Amino acid sequence: MRQVVLKFGPFRELLTDGAPELTGKVIEKLVTMLQAQQVNLVPYRPQMIGLVERFHRTWKDCVATYMYEDEQRDWDVWLDFAVYAYNSGQHTTVKLSPNELMMGRQLKSPNELLRETSVAEAGEMTSYYRRLLQAMRSSHEIAERARARKQARQAKYYNRRTKQKRTLSPGDRVWMSRPHRGPTASKFVHQWVGSMRVIESAGYDNFLVEREDTDGDAERHIVHVSFVVTYYYP
Repeated sequence: MRQVVLKFGPFRELLTDGAPELTGKVIEKLVTMLQAQQVNLVPYRPQMIGLVERFHRTWKDCVATYMYEDEQRDWDVWLDFAVYAYNSGQHTTVKLSPNELMMGRQLKSPNELLRETSVAEAGEMTSYYRRLLQAMRSSHEIAERARARKQARQAKYYNRRTKQKRTLSPGDRVWMSRPHRGPTASKFVHQWVGSMRVIESAGYDNFLVEREDTDGDAERHIVHVSFVVTYYYP
C-alpha cells in the first residue's frame, strides 16, 4: 500500500506468480479494498511474466556489484541503489530509461550535478506541464515502436523452432506434466499424471482439465498446452 498504491495510484489488476506471500489473506483483503482483481499464473509457465523474470536477472547482477565476497547478507542495504541504477539505465529494446517513461525525465547522476554551473529560471507551470506531457507522449510512442520491432524480430526467430500449433477439444484425454517438488523430489519420480480429460479452453493456449484416475472429487487444473500430451495407454 505505502510503496505502490500511495505513490503511483491504485491498480486494476494484480498479476502474481502464485507465491504464498502474494496469495494470503492480507493480499486478498488489499485487492478487495481496492476493488481490483488478482490473477495468478499457470504453474511452470514463467513466460507469462517474461519482463519480470528478466528484470530479476538484471537486478541480481546489479545488487551483486555492491556486495562483498565475504558478506552476502546485506543485499537489502543496497536495494535502493540498485533500483536507482536500473531506473536511470537505458533499456536495450526501447532505447529509453524506465524513469523517462514513467516520470518524463532522465535521472541525473551526482557527477552531472557537479558539472552544471548555470542556474535555471522558473517558468510558467502550465507551459512546463504541456512540454512534459508532450515529451512523455513522444517517449511512449518511440518506446512502443521499438518494442513492436523487437517483438516482431523475436517472434520471427522463435517461430522457426515452433512446430505446428496443437489444438485440444473438450473431452480429449491427455497426460499432464507435474514435476515432483519438495525435499523428497527425485529425478526418477514419474512426472506425468493422468488420465486427464479436457473440460474447456481457458484462453491463451491454456485449458481446464479434470483428473480421472482418482476417487472422490476430481482434481481440476488450468494448464498450458505445452504441459500436456495425448493420452495413450497400451
